[in-house]
Amino acid sequence: MLRKLLIVVALFWAMDRLGSFGALHGDGASAAFTLVSFGFILLAAYTLGALAEKIHLPHITGYLLAGVACGPHFLGLLGGEVVHQLKIFDILAIALIAMEAGSALDVGGLRQRWRQVAVLTTALIVLSLVGGLSFAGITSGVIPPVAIPWLEGQGAGLWVSVGLLLGVVVMATSPPVTLAVVSEARARGPFTDTLLTTVIINNVQVVVLFAVAMAVAQALTGGMAGAEAVHGGHGGGAGAVLAQLAWSLVLGSFVASLAAAALRFLDRDAMFAIVGLCFTASWVADQLGASPLLTFLTAGALLNTATKQGEPFKAVASRLSGPVYVLFFTLVGADLHVDALTAMAPFAIAIVLIRLASYVAAIRLSGRLIELPDSLVRHGALGLAPQAGIALTVALGVGHEFEGWGMDFETLGLAAIALNEMVGPVLLKWSLSLAGEADADNRARAAAEL
Repeated sequence: MLRKLLIVVALFWAMDRLGSFGALHGDGASAAFTLVSFGFILLAAYTLGALAEKIHLPHITGYLLAGVACGPHFLGLLGGEVVHQLKIFDILAIALIAMEAGSALDVGGLRQRWRQVAVLTTALIVLSLVGGLSFAGITSGVIPPVAIPWLEGQGAGLWVSVGLLLGVVVMATSPPVTLAVVSEARARGPFTDTLLTTVIINNVQVVVLFAVAMAVAQALTGGMAGAEAVHGGHGGGAGAVLAQLAWSLVLGSFVASLAAAALRFLDRDAMFAIVGLCFTASWVADQLGASPLLTFLTAGALLNTATKQGEPFKAVASRLSGPVYVLFFTLVGADLHVDALTAMAPFAIAIVLIRLASYVAAIRLSGRLIELPDSLVRHGALGLAPQAGIALTVALGVGHEFEGWGMDFETLGLAAIALNEMVGPVLLKWSLSLAGEADADNRARAAAEL
């Protein structure tokens, strides 16, 4: 452990020396130093991930901490432009993680437990919206000591709009983080399967509800139409949301066909073909207005259920996932909005607690309405805690579309999401252990030896 700490210190010192010559700061970051930064991120984050494992934390917690430490919002060893240049790898990471999540979706099991998932996700929607509206109502001046200045005395239209949009942020989970921690923990079982299915369905629901909430907020406060906010100004209301879902399904089917062909005929070169396919399909999705996340989730699910290439794909994804996870989550940490968290810390903590309470209430309510695994009722709220990409999209989208209060909402949302990014993976790994499904392979081998 001491050796790993010394390695991290040496790496940070080396980057600080390079940065002292101005190579990694300002507007003149070169391609050469971007590559240096790329190598530094992989080495430092991988080492911190190994250190995190020593104290029983998820690897991605170490990756996130490495990003926070060296990013522009903290030590500044990596300048903002370098982080921006390295963000191109997000395209590959999101595509690969989404495909892997789709391939992990147990369609057969989903048919058996679709009622459970339907009741649970509906309860999550309702209780998350209640939580968001409750927070906005209380901080609108009803209780003066806890009032938010930009909400206080502004009328019901504003706080209802903020509450609805905050409810969407509260309900948003993170398939990439969930899959990363589940894969690392080698978890299997009904708790894990229901968790993965729920977070995947949840992201589809967030896309739809975000459009609805934006339209309501526009009607109550004025601003750009809700569909334009979701789709970058392409417009179209509910039709635009349906078009996005349709294009995502069509493109995902096409990606699955090409990936299956590559895996079948290219053998060892299939990995390079899939990497190229991820970048190309992401560009096409952007041009068509499709959701990259839904596109690659669809592709992964079809690869696993409609072709014979599910297992070969999982083998390729396993080889790629190590460096992809390291880079992706370290860049997430580097881009963590520490400034927003500092400015809104008390309210952000309150939102995190309200989110967990909403999840606990939703799961307990679902358990009363329909039979759920006991482990899910007890520990499911912890398992749903991680948050990242799509929640950030919601917060940034509101800030972009509504002048004045939109930027204040963005700061508040980013602060809460930043906290969930840090504590969520830890709570998820803990929930997998509490449910008795972590390290399933080793437990199975131990049982076989008895």
